[in-house]
Amino acid sequence: METDANPQLIMGFHKPNAPHPDDAVCEIIEGLLSYGRTSRLYRRLVEEEKIAVEASASNGYPGERYPNLFVLSGTPRHPHTVEELEKGLLEELERLKREPVPEAELRKVRNQIETSFLRRLDSNSSLAYWLSYGESLFGTWRYVPERIQAYGKVTAEDVRRVAQKFFIPRNRTVAALVKPSPSP
Repeated sequence: METDANPQLIMGFHKPNAPHPDDAVCEIIEGLLSYGRTSRLYRRLVEEEKIAVEASASNGYPGERYPNLFVLSGTPRHPHTVEELEKGLLEELERLKREPVPEAELRKVRNQIETSFLRRLDSNSSLAYWLSYGESLFGTWRYVPERIQAYGKVTAEDVRRVAQKFFIPRNRTVAALVKPSPSP
C-alpha cells in the first residue's frame, strides 16, 4: 500500500492457537527472534546489517481463542527497502528450519518466558485474572501451570519442525507500507 508515511512491513503466518502444543513452540520462536537486544532479529537486522530500525516477532495475533497468526514486522532503516527487510526476516526463518537452536540459547529464552509469565502472577488480582483467563478461553484454570510446563518441553527439534511446518510461502500473508511512486 502506498502512503505518505515511513515504510513498514508485516508478515503473518497462520498457525494453531493454544492449547495446541505448537503454540508454545511458536512462543519460544518469538523469544528467539525478538526478546531483547540479544535476539536474533535485533542483532542481525538492527545492529549488524543496519537494514532495520526495529524488527520483531509476535505469537498469537490478534488473539488466542481461535487459530491465529505468528507475525513478523519491522521498519527499514533509510535507504533500505521493505524488500530488503523482508528478505532478512525470511532468512532468519530459514535459519530456524536448517540449524538446530543451541541449547544455551533455547534455555535462555525458556527462562525469559517463564520468568515473565510468573511475574504476571504477582498479586491476588493478577492470579485471579490468569486463572479465569485459562478457564474462559481453554476450559481449564490449570492453563498457567500447564503452559509453563509446555515451555520446558520445547526442544531444538520442535523449533525446527514448527518452522518447517508453518513458515512457508503458501501460509504467508505480507503487507507493506511504502512511499508513493513519483508521478510521471
